[in-house]
Amino acid sequence: MGYSVRGSVNEPRNIAIYLARRLRGDSLDAIAKAFNIRAYSTVSSVVNRTQILLSKGRKLRKSCEQISRNLTKGQAKI
Repeated sequence: MGYSVRGSVNEPRNIAIYLARRLRGDSLDAIAKAFNIRAYSTVSSVVNRTQILLSKGRKLRKSCEQISRNLTKGQAKI
């Protein structure tokens, strides 16, 4: 997962990366550039690990689903 300087997981950043890939279909390279990540393979790892965490954690999954609904609802208005 993406770790902060202190070594703790940066969950909001990981969710943003996951949603950029899943909802927008952005390329790994484009996401890496947007999030200032050196290697696109890191983005792939974050997406895969976040997907695993979402399948195991109900609270995290509900939060991610709510964010996803808000984003897609906002896009429908545009």
